Amino acid sequence: KSYYRRMELFAKRMLERHQISDSLAQLYNEFASRIMADEAMVEHLPYVIFRNEISCANPNMVSVTILYKELETEETIQLVEGKARLDIYSQNYEIFFNDAFGNRYIESVKYELKPYLDPKEYAGFCLEKSRHPMLLLYMYDCLCSKRTQQQMERETIELIERVLEIDGLAREVKNHCLVTLIRHYDETDNDERLEACLDLLDLGCLAPEERTGHIILMINRSYYDKALKAIELFGFEELPLNILIRLCSGWLHDYGTEEKQPVLLSICYFIFANKKYDDIILAYLVKFYRGTTSSVLSLLQAVKGFELDSCKLAQRLLVQMLFCENHMEESFAVFCDYYRDASNRLLVRAYLTYHAYRYLVHDHEIDDGLFPLMRRELCYEENEICLLAWLKRNAGEKELSETDLKFA
Repeated sequence: KSYYRRMELFAKRMLERHQISDSLAQLYNEFASRIMADEAMVEHLPYVIFRNEISCANPNMVSVTILYKELETEETIQLVEGKARLDIYSQNYEIFFNDAFGNRYIESVKYELKPYLDPKEYAGFCLEKSRHPMLLLYMYDCLCSKRTQQQMERETIELIERVLEIDGLAREVKNHCLVTLIRHYDETDNDERLEACLDLLDLGCLAPEERTGHIILMINRSYYDKALKAIELFGFEELPLNILIRLCSGWLHDYGTEEKQPVLLSICYFIFANKKYDDIILAYLVKFYRGTTSSVLSLLQAVKGFELDSCKLAQRLLVQMLFCENHMEESFAVFCDYYRDASNRLLVRAYLTYHAYRYLVHDHEIDDGLFPLMRRELCYEENEICLLAWLKRNAGEKELSETDLKFA
């Protein structure tokens, strides 16, 4: 008993120093139950249970490097007499050898790998006491190899949360963990944790369909600002129209219509072009939209069915029509609506002068309704072109009102 006790103490001292060999592995297995009963000893187990001895008979190799899919960094160990010790805690690893000139070899160099201990015998128990990165990645690798789509247990979620805390975790693995947690928190309505995970998620690493699904989740959960930032990077072409309407209406209700957001404006017009919109989307378009003359004209016509102030939109449209000289045949109706509450007298003068010039110099036909407006504006300010156009129009009239005769 005394000898057995001394060997147990010796094994524990070696474990505290993270030492491993074939003989020590036998001792650790022999005293496994006693070691795992000692909480202080359990914390040291992850340092030895994943240790392997690698042997390479090629004399030109000076070191060995191991690279894990789960981590962004690699580890290089020097070979001593063709042997080295390295930790293997996942199936997703690559081993390559290095010569003295820095060249690396993968398939052309043969080697043997021998584990000292079986991690399965210890890892599950250690997880209750330790958060060592190798242990967490080992358990995560086991989880991934047998995971089903069924609802996950609390312990599984806690493991994935711990894995996310590991420094140097590869972006793909981090995203894989986040996707799993997002699905879980969405199902359990944990809004706080869900939003935190969405903030960390790199949508660029996801497949297009999966990325679209997460953007839809953001919109359905009313994370409109996050969804808009994602759409700014990846576009909205794959999103259903009803989801886009919810995004625009929700964002405008939450943040108001005072701030111009170019991406949001594009989405709002896309919704309008598909003839699906509400008053708040229209109000936002009226305030900020700039587009082709025909598109702005369509927007102005749609606004008439809502109690919205379209004066500024009509003003922008008239300026565009005059500058581009297109859709002039439809401009008179726009001008008449604008004229009732016109605030820009310069625009009124420019519009009337433009048509007066076309009529006077080029003999173009213009709407008869323009001449009374020219006559009215001439009472407020001089405009020789409008005056000459009005005189030309009425020169052949045999019956003029007394007011018009006096004016002429």
